[in-house]
Amino acid sequence: MRVLLDTKDLIEVVERSRPLDVLALGTWLQQRGARIVLTFTGVSDFVGPVFADRGDWLTMRGYLQSLEALPIAYMREA
Repeated sequence: MRVLLDTKDLIEVVERSRPLDVLALGTWLQQRGARIVLTFTGVSDFVGPVFADRGDWLTMRGYLQSLEALPIAYMREA
């Protein structure tokens, strides 16, 4: 199974731990042999505010590392 989250859902899970945190999501995915599907647009929209607002790079780096630890599949966009 592959799960494609839009940017809003990525933010909810990674930054706000809603409806579950990244660790719980990773466990859920592994139990089902599933993967989160990431796209360039989804990730760039997630990271974009840090570039625009000159936000906290270290916090965003932690978010991306937690996302990267999940079972991931990448989808190329046209």
